[in-house]
Amino acid sequence: MAKAKPDLYVVTDFFDIIPLLITSRVVKGTFIKVETVIQDADDKSESTEHMYSKYFKVMYLDLDGTSSSKCIFTSYDKAKAMAANGLKDRISEVQRKLSTLNHRLAELEA
Repeated sequence: MAKAKPDLYVVTDFFDIIPLLITSRVVKGTFIKVETVIQDADDKSESTEHMYSKYFKVMYLDLDGTSSSKCIFTSYDKAKAMAANGLKDRISEVQRKLSTLNHRLAELEA
């Protein structure tokens, strides 16, 4: 039996991508309340489980099924691009900090 295609993809603070299946949808005025499950429930880390339980188990989407949140996507490619850009930004930040530390170390060793 083929695995169902995820309905949503979320990107965590650690730039992990979690594929989600929507298990229920309830229209509540101008938004939709959705309940989700992780698609690959057997293949999840403790941090993924924590992020999912805290932020993504129940979500509120616009009536068209999209979200204004920067971390929720209907396309894997868009989630992957966001995660990659986030990692690049984080690497640049760490490289700047490392450069500053190396400069300070050089001054102290001079």
